[in-house]
Amino acid sequence: MAILISLFTTALFCIFSEPAENSTRWFFEFFVSKGFGAACIWSLTKLYPRWSKTDKWIARYEAWCMKGIEDDIETT
Repeated sequence: MAILISLFTTALFCIFSEPAENSTRWFFEFFVSKGFGAACIWSLTKLYPRWSKTDKWIARYEAWCMKGIEDDIETT
């Protein structure tokens, strides 16, 4: 769970960050930070489905979310 949270936090920081304006390598820093953020998001999309089947904490979280969705659908 901590790895998924760390990946998500890193992705947000990288995607929403901007290089310093006086940097001579502005474009390089810009594309590297956005690329690293995209790689973190890609890793999340690959790891979460796999780990939700094997890790007991993530599986319980997944079941809790699905139960909430089913309960919401039944009440509307």
